[in-house]
Amino acid sequence: MAKAFRRHQDGSLSIGLREIERSVLADLFGQVAAMLSAEAWEHGSPPAQETPAWARELGLSGLGMGGLGKSEIDQGPAGLRVGEQAGGPGPQSGSAPPRDPALARLLPDGRRDDPQAAAEFRRLTQAGVRDSKLAALVRAAECMTEGGRISPADAGQLVRALTDVRLVLAQRLGIENDDDADLTVQRAETTANEQEKHALLAYDFLGYVQESLTLVLAADLPPLGRPGAQPPTLEDL
Repeated sequence: MAKAFRRHQDGSLSIGLREIERSVLADLFGQVAAMLSAEAWEHGSPPAQETPAWARELGLSGLGMGGLGKSEIDQGPAGLRVGEQAGGPGPQSGSAPPRDPALARLLPDGRRDDPQAAAEFRRLTQAGVRDSKLAALVRAAECMTEGGRISPADAGQLVRALTDVRLVLAQRLGIENDDDADLTVQRAETTANEQEKHALLAYDFLGYVQESLTLVLAADLPPLGRPGAQPPTLEDL
């Protein structure tokens, strides 16, 4: 498999993903961005859109590719769509936590031990956090659509977007911890539900892309300690 990302001397990164892979990522970024958009936040699910042909060919239409929250998987109490839960998030005040569990993962409480303090913290910060995540998702989708090279700043936005999409998919798939995440491929191989299978494989692919990007970015970081320090050798020990 070709490297997903490659660092250049000027700090930019080239994207080595295939066009179909970039299309999948761009669409997933767009879906989660729609979940966080002001329209979805205030008025429920956005209007349904036609499922792209490539998504139908990959069996991804059940993930809500296109019409968010309109397609469900029959198995499981909560379904496995990427978009909002039935009924959407609905109108909410700035201090109310999201009713959609996936949005709640993206916008968690700042204080779990003090509901009143958590509500005040959410009132002061939720809009800014949401807008920051939305900007990262939109820019990440643009990077996948444009292809070519991305700047270091865009790479940071892409890391954030990948994290948030994985959080949403994890909630839809019932992935609660690292042990659950390690079993995604096994679940995909054994499930009889084709839509669940594609959702699990999408989650695993997102993890591969995220890890690949993180490793490339981490390669330029100096070791722990003083800036530019070299790791100790055996002679130093």
